[in-house]
Amino acid sequence: MTYGGVKDRLPAWLRLDPARRSIATTHIEWAAAPERCSNGEVYQSTLWAGYEWEFPIMINEDGTFSKTVVERYTDKGGRHVEHQIVRGTITDDAATGSISGRVRVVKPGGRVVTCTFGPQRLRLVD
Repeated sequence: MTYGGVKDRLPAWLRLDPARRSIATTHIEWAAAPERCSNGEVYQSTLWAGYEWEFPIMINEDGTFSKTVVERYTDKGGRHVEHQIVRGTITDDAATGSISGRVRVVKPGGRVVTCTFGPQRLRLVD
């Protein structure tokens, strides 16, 4: 089963495994507003999670789920660490929840930029 929608004008979706016990894959775009970043600029990224992305998210008996995904990568010489917390509830009709977190970027010259975001609500429908 797949749920999809738009969150803050950005696409979001998730797909469950056939048994509905875990999330196979999810794609949630998010952004930290300039006032929530130490450099005063917008920071944008995407959460790719689920067992297909090596970040399994189990669904509890009551349909709830929660996962903290920490991604580390280098981009344009900067070292990024993104802590993304996704939580929500799966029902027959929809997946509802939120995403929040924090980011730390060490720029090539050593300057550190930090950001926080969320909670950003999402509602994805079947």
